[in-house]
Amino acid sequence: MLALFLGAGFSKWAVDLPGASQLFDFDIEPWGPREARKLEIVKSLKQNWDKAHPNGLAEQFIADALNF
Repeated sequence: MLALFLGAGFSKWAVDLPGASQLFDFDIEPWGPREARKLEIVKSLKQNWDKAHPNGLAEQFIADALNF
């Protein structure tokens, strides 16, 4: 039996997918007004979350947002 374990950095190395911390640099172009509004909402939520959790990780924000 052979098992292959790939760590979280594998997707970054293999296909240059962003890590969790890079998901919230907001260096993206919205496709239209609806998407621009959604992006502003997420930016606002992230800014407020960062103020309440100054040492929090992006993964913690994602978990909190999913449970919101």
